[in-house]
Amino acid sequence: MKVSLVRTLRARLVLWTMLVNALLLVFLCGLAWVVLRQLQSRQLDDILQLSAAQLSSAVDVTGGQLSIPAGDAEILTARGVFVWLLNS
Repeated sequence: MKVSLVRTLRARLVLWTMLVNALLLVFLCGLAWVVLRQLQSRQLDDILQLSAAQLSSAVDVTGGQLSIPAGDAEILTARGVFVWLLNS
């Protein structure tokens, strides 16, 4: 009977250890996911702000018409900025 109790105690300890490790792993993975999501969101915001600033500095307003000089348009296109200018 004593041997059966020891085996049960060992099994319980192993199961508790596995449960604690699994919960710790889930928590750490969740934390890493949240941190990486925040980082990507900040990087995307920075890229969009930079693209908007570059576009704003490249647009010329002459007589109520919007235009982008050809050289500036090529630079913006090379950087991946895509814009449609609509004049009314």
